Amino acid sequence: MPQFKVRTEADTRDITADRMEFAEGGVRLYSEGRVVAAFSRYLWAEEVVVKEEPTPVPEAGSNPTPEVTE
Repeated sequence: MPQFKVRTEADTRDITADRMEFAEGGVRLYSEGRVVAAFSRYLWAEEVVVKEEPTPVPEAGSNPTPEVTE
């Protein structure tokens, strides 16, 4: 589920929601069609993009390390 950060004058809030919507009166965050957070005063709001580390793929012809079983 996407993560969002909203900076208010008091602090920065981390919110998990499906989507974010900018409205005339502020910003609203929704999850499963319901409002989970709303801010009428905020400095900025953004979606946090989590980059996953790629899984290493062995090169062709390399000898994988055998698993040790006891």
